[in-house]
Amino acid sequence: MCEAFLRGRSPGQASAGTSELKDCLDYRLVEAESEMHAMAKMQAPALAFRALTLARGSQPFDSMRRASARGLRIAWTTQRAAHGQLPADEQEGRPNFAKNAGSLGHEIGGEQSKRPVESTRDAQLPDWLAHLRHQAEQVLARVEPVQQKWNEVKVSPYGRLMRLDKPIGSGLLFWPGALSIAMVAPPGSLPSAGLLCSFAVGSVLLRGVGCTVNDILDRDIDARVERTKNRPVASGEVSVPQAAAFAAAQAIAAAPILLFMNPLTIGMGIASLVPVGLYPLAKRHVPVPQAVLGLTFNWGALLGWSAATGSLAVTPLLLYGSCVCWTMVYDTIYAFQDKEEDRELGIQSSALFFANDGAQGKRWLSAFAAGQISLLSLSGWMAQQPELFYVGVACASTHLFQQIYLTDLNNKESCMKAFKSNNYLGVGMFAAIVIGNLMR
Repeated sequence: MCEAFLRGRSPGQASAGTSELKDCLDYRLVEAESEMHAMAKMQAPALAFRALTLARGSQPFDSMRRASARGLRIAWTTQRAAHGQLPADEQEGRPNFAKNAGSLGHEIGGEQSKRPVESTRDAQLPDWLAHLRHQAEQVLARVEPVQQKWNEVKVSPYGRLMRLDKPIGSGLLFWPGALSIAMVAPPGSLPSAGLLCSFAVGSVLLRGVGCTVNDILDRDIDARVERTKNRPVASGEVSVPQAAAFAAAQAIAAAPILLFMNPLTIGMGIASLVPVGLYPLAKRHVPVPQAVLGLTFNWGALLGWSAATGSLAVTPLLLYGSCVCWTMVYDTIYAFQDKEEDRELGIQSSALFFANDGAQGKRWLSAFAAGQISLLSLSGWMAQQPELFYVGVACASTHLFQQIYLTDLNNKESCMKAFKSNNYLGVGMFAAIVIGNLMR
């Protein structure tokens, strides 16, 4: 940086380096001013940070307010001191100014820069420096509200109620419907982009409804489990009435998606809200609540087919059964994270019902995986899928059994890693169906 010219120099060297320092300041401040004009137009926090690093090196963005005016004034005064151009009243207060020039670089970015800048000193800045300071203040005034709003969005408890910070669940909700839409597409064509987009948006909103209802009903339990104690309702960030209103708002926002569907799909979509509300209660009364979740979570396999064809058939029912088995695999692995807490709290779980130990749990998981692969293959055969579909099924089978046997069910991190990997299985199967259909 330009202040590096001042460090460790004697008064004579400081005087000799004045021209060099002035050139450096001119170059860097003109470039900074240019970038700040761009920032004022674009109101971009990223460009604001770039302009700061240009003018100040690598200091944080919010330190510019404290240091810009004082730092630039010190650099300018240093040049004037080296030429003996300081007024008498300033020289009296700074008898050793040039002698202490080596410490000025530290002063620019150090604790002294945090002191208020005196207005009389600011008035002594040259026009080009005063203009630059004015531009910097304008940029800060524009950028800081944007940054503040973005931070509020990132930490919003309502976003966490929807699990926007954990999108894996929305993906797992989307894939059954996407597989069904892709499977019913005419040979040689892509699946309906409009339906896929509708299901993608609906997956985010309906998952948000389900998670919000779940957080309301499970708030007392969540507060006693390490993994869930910071959820918005359990922690008190959002009240129960607020969460209930938010769930209703999400359901209303999702309603227009159904209104553009055929009557069968509309009826089935409304019916799906019943199991969404029942699942949180299942954990208290059903030995294997993951089965209820599977029946709820994979409703999209039926909706996708009915939305594309206006009817139902055996094929989507087989696909639905396959996806229910898939949910039994990944959500049982997920449930192993909370097995001990669930046992202490008396909460039902497939991890407790099927597994006295990890080996027994993996045998049950293998059985559900076999059911998934068998029903998926049968649904593909009924839909007259080409050979590439079965290549995808083979890859999915390999992934599933590798996931089961390489996961340490007594290790929470291993369980979470396996759970998240199921999104890749959905991507792979969807790609196999789409590509195979294009090749027919």
